[in-house]
Amino acid sequence: MGVQVTQVDATRNQSTALFSLKRIFIFDNRFVPGIYKNTSGATINLQGGMLAARAAGTYEQATATFVALTAGQTMIIAGLTYTSTGATTAAQLATAFASLDNGATTGAGTATGTYSGTLTNYSTGAANGAVVTFTAETTGAKTDLVATGTGTTPTWTYVQGTATSGTGFIPVTSANLADTIGITALDGVVALPDSESLAINIGTKGTIDGTQLTLPAGVTLDTVVGNKVLRDILESLGLHIDTSTVENTKYDNY
Repeated sequence: MGVQVTQVDATRNQSTALFSLKRIFIFDNRFVPGIYKNTSGATINLQGGMLAARAAGTYEQATATFVALTAGQTMIIAGLTYTSTGATTAAQLATAFASLDNGATTGAGTATGTYSGTLTNYSTGAANGAVVTFTAETTGAKTDLVATGTGTTPTWTYVQGTATSGTGFIPVTSANLADTIGITALDGVVALPDSESLAINIGTKGTIDGTQLTLPAGVTLDTVVGNKVLRDILESLGLHIDTSTVENTKYDNY
């Protein structure tokens, strides 16, 4: 959301200005809810006005309901090993595997155990009692996610495609402009780490302020995509681009 400033009076020692908030979504806008997954490889500053693409395919989710470990027992999932140094309850074991990014080598379970190895091809959600959800980093069915080690195997529930089936979105770069499906609708800025997801709305129709768009580096509304320009792609989706807003003038106070 931008701020428009209009100077209406000025003297040598002061000036008067009118402030008005500017929104990217102007008229007759339609939105769809979805899960936006950062697949850029680095943390991004997610905000309103960014292009979003439909995630290709679906990401498997597998939910593990953990069982307590005794001292010395291990739990190995997707390459990450947790070794209990004492009595680890089911909830504590869930905490040990919760909120991990793909590539994690440690987590929140250091008070009750130690880690070795690396979590590979999966990320995990927050702790909910003894339950943690693992989300695959690539698309397709992966019902072979299992737990090994000397501890009791958790109960697995596999849910195919719920992570992005019909409502999954990923960032748009200069390489996938043709896959643009809408524009992020979000107040403020959220630092979203790589492989993390956030539930947001995506604007898919209506008139928008084109001057408020945040486009990928090197991309403009006139960037050629196949036999169209980006502006035409957005228009064909039902997003009318208004770029008539006059650039604000900077005033100095004396």
